[in-house]
Amino acid sequence: MSSEQTVLDCSGNAGLPALFASKQHGLHTLAMTRRNEFARVLRQVAVDNGVEQLMEAYAADPRDLLEILLPLEKRADIVVVDPPGTPLHGLSPFALLPVIHERLLKEGGQVVPGGACFEVGLVESHDLAQMFSVPQGR
Repeated sequence: MSSEQTVLDCSGNAGLPALFASKQHGLHTLAMTRRNEFARVLRQVAVDNGVEQLMEAYAADPRDLLEILLPLEKRADIVVVDPPGTPLHGLSPFALLPVIHERLLKEGGQVVPGGACFEVGLVESHDLAQMFSVPQGR
């Protein structure tokens, strides 16, 4: 990792991936939250940890971001999102991914999950299948 790389944290992990990337790796980061109070607290956490020059926090929908608001005013090298099936402040990761790829992620950049571990299991359920099926096949 290079200190010129940037991280956009859109995960529901309370800004921890952004804080870790700034504090441990010296990366410029932006943590997104849906609430002003959370963004205010994250900015204070950045000050408390001595990374206020590296870490920013905004209360906004990531889909409304413009490149000029991103760290170093350029597209992110790494975007952190929640894995599909995880509530993201009321947003599905599938709602974010098109915007991330179109406007926020640098070519060759990576989209990574907020957690380092996935648990995968196979489930067979007629009821679950019905929840996600199109009524009458239309």
